[in-house]
Amino acid sequence: MARSTGQLQRGPDGLKRMSATIERKKILCIDGDEPSLSQIKMTLAEEYFKVIPALNGKDGLMLFDACYPDAVIMDIQLPDIHGHSICKMMRKKSYIPIIIISTDTAEDDKIACFKLGADDFIAKPFYSRELLARIWNHLRRSSHAAPVKNPDEPVKIKIGQYQLDTANKQLKRQDGSVVPITPRESAILSLLAKNAGKIFQRNDIVQGLWGFNYEGNERTIDTHIWSLRQKIETDPVNPQHLLTARGFGYFLRP
Repeated sequence: MARSTGQLQRGPDGLKRMSATIERKKILCIDGDEPSLSQIKMTLAEEYFKVIPALNGKDGLMLFDACYPDAVIMDIQLPDIHGHSICKMMRKKSYIPIIIISTDTAEDDKIACFKLGADDFIAKPFYSRELLARIWNHLRRSSHAAPVKNPDEPVKIKIGQYQLDTANKQLKRQDGSVVPITPRESAILSLLAKNAGKIFQRNDIVQGLWGFNYEGNERTIDTHIWSLRQKIETDPVNPQHLLTARGFGYFLRP
């Protein structure tokens, strides 16, 4: 059987639609208003999108990390977390399209969304065809960008004279012997190693690894970093791999 090339088919209403034989795009929809969320779900389902719904920010962030959507549609007025905070957290992790749909249409509100990383802003109530056209436009553009790596994908990363095996959560020396590290140390090192060169604030590390389920002070991240330096650095006082960007956060140089 010939494999689909992934071309879009133009429907009778003039909109391009996805062939049923190609992979469905996943769209995360976060809206605290159930009727509005239902309307978005219905609109996207007609285009053969796979809709991932969330009625609040906490669930939206959890699904964002778990499902790796191709795009996000969200309102900024949510019952638990303001959309500005969610947009900022998502943009730190991914460059997928983020489309804001909101009744807050004041110029300052729109500008704030764009500054935090949103790609588009649509006022409520919206036209279904306009929403679909905008989604397809952003998906076409993002398809040319580098894909976002699955943070849970097992890899082996060289860090100086050590190798981090993320599948087995082990840090090994060159001779193959294992360096004991705690589960949290392994998680932090994996996050920094998979995003080498990217600066992470303490809050970024906490939210990226444990989200809102983290119990403890963000300052404990400093303790974990100190402990890791004792294990991977020749001179922990003058580290060469696990570095501090003063006033910003931590990053790893392999």
